[in-house]
Amino acid sequence: MPAQTGHQGMFPGGQAFLLCMLIWLCGSLAQAAEPVPPAAEGMSVAANDAEAAADGTDLPDPTPAATVALATIAPGEIYWERFGHNMLLVTPPGRETLSFNFGYFDFEQPGFIRRFILGRMLYQALAFAAEDDLAAYVSDDRGIVVQDLALTPRQADDLLRSLVDAVRPENRDYLYEYFRANCSTRVRDAIDSALGGGLRRQTSGRSRGFTYRMHAARLAKDDAWLALSIDLGLGPDTDRRLSLWEEMFIPGMLQRYLRDVVNSEGEPLVTNERVLHPGRGNAPAELPPDRRTSMAVTGLSVAVLLLWLSSRARARRGAARALEFTAFLLHLLFGVAGAVLLFLWLGTDHVAAHRNENLMLLNPLSLALAALWLLGPRATKSGNTLAWLVGLSAMCGLAVKVVPDTFIQQNLHWCLLFIPIHVSLLVAWRRSTVTR
Repeated sequence: MPAQTGHQGMFPGGQAFLLCMLIWLCGSLAQAAEPVPPAAEGMSVAANDAEAAADGTDLPDPTPAATVALATIAPGEIYWERFGHNMLLVTPPGRETLSFNFGYFDFEQPGFIRRFILGRMLYQALAFAAEDDLAAYVSDDRGIVVQDLALTPRQADDLLRSLVDAVRPENRDYLYEYFRANCSTRVRDAIDSALGGGLRRQTSGRSRGFTYRMHAARLAKDDAWLALSIDLGLGPDTDRRLSLWEEMFIPGMLQRYLRDVVNSEGEPLVTNERVLHPGRGNAPAELPPDRRTSMAVTGLSVAVLLLWLSSRARARRGAARALEFTAFLLHLLFGVAGAVLLFLWLGTDHVAAHRNENLMLLNPLSLALAALWLLGPRATKSGNTLAWLVGLSAMCGLAVKVVPDTFIQQNLHWCLLFIPIHVSLLVAWRRSTVTR
């Protein structure tokens, strides 16, 4: 079978998430260009019987006495491992335990790079010998917790039948979306189906007030560049308050909320929870970081530098050149970032990146201003118009927050970073063109 590597949700590199965003997107594409070894998020099946199971050719006939458990894998160090992983472990009577894993993709699938960029990634549901599948996570020293599920014989039978059907070659591919259709949501949906919709009924009407953005930020917290890149690329769709049902796109949340779920007989669904492998023991943060102060200080510091350079540009040629280069570089970065955000919205199926209000802060028109600064600022009507349009666009990014029901994106921290810089760039442009 083709070489495969596993991958979990979101962001975060589908995925997951994410999947979307600027520096993170560029890094993801670099990874995609050079396939990761199969052990990255799972492993190739070594034993002949498990190899056949992965191909869907030697799966057991469903039986009503199968036992079912959920295995939850702790987050790892690599960016696509940040959100954790999970799988269903099913043991038919008299057979070895199989893992049903929805977190694999194939680098050799037709149009892989194009699908990745456009948000049309195909993931696969595969069956493995559980011992071999779990060994890969143990070798990476990632924690593994197993929860035994109290299903009736009929429910276990129905679940096994649906899983066997899901991993057949003609059914195994599914369209991946980092928040709503990932490895964890497929596992959640399979359990819910076995319970006759009981899991959804018990969790869809309750909320802790978390959002997709908050989960992405807290799980990527230890990697600042990854966290900022994902956050910058996420649009307002990710700022809606989630129900517990929706939060279970995170494997750790599915594990947590199953503890309070009851089965069809009113008994706890989880009968036993055990640590299969303790792993590193570094639990992810419970809350996302608050970056407003640090980003405001950074924005004001850059603004002060620009204003200082512009005040000295008339008297010192070195200051003028430093100002022109700094303004060129900033507008180039803003313009490229804005062009990427615009493409993610209008040219891809990355729904989480659509209607991104950061486009007001990162206007693609900045590319034209970058060219004008590179050539040397001149007091032209078109140049002045561009400078004012870009500056006012950034200010509108904050002003629209007075309409909270329409502009709901939680990007105040980005406003605090970019608006002082844009205001100082506008002032610097005016000073430079007047000077000349």
